[in-house]
Amino acid sequence: IGYGPPSGGAGGRGLGGAQKPQDFTQLPPGVYRPIPLRGILFWNAHVFNLTEGDHMMNGRLNFLYTDDRRYRVRSVPGGGLTTFLPNTPPYEKEEICRTTSVPKGAHLFALSSHTHKRGERFTIFHPDGSLLYENLIYNDPTSAIFDPPLVFDSENESDRTFKYCSVY
Repeated sequence: IGYGPPSGGAGGRGLGGAQKPQDFTQLPPGVYRPIPLRGILFWNAHVFNLTEGDHMMNGRLNFLYTDDRRYRVRSVPGGGLTTFLPNTPPYEKEEICRTTSVPKGAHLFALSSHTHKRGERFTIFHPDGSLLYENLIYNDPTSAIFDPPLVFDSENESDRTFKYCSVY
């Protein structure tokens, strides 16, 4: 885009964003997400209009500040970006799966999904193989909240490895 990092903000630290028409996220006590005080702000409202007419799209973020900073938010490594690479022929279906591991000591308190228009199903499987999350609506994904958080303390990486899949 002619300025800033070469990635144009992709894959960088997200300041915020909604993956559905109405979104409210409240972090558990002691959990915080740092925000840089200077730099280039990339804003991707990620809104889309599925109607045939023009329509005003609005996005707003409210930030709260805290002194209770015990647990820093970190995204699940690998995210879902590698399932955004469908090469599905027209009128066919394809399931793309990947795995990702969380660091030892990770506390998982929420999951959501993000596929685009052709995404029909998104799933995340617990390291023990059980279904942990499923979403069937690409433009209004459900959120799974874990209270208390799921804790992954095993020395064995396979006990901290999740499988996630998207059907296109």
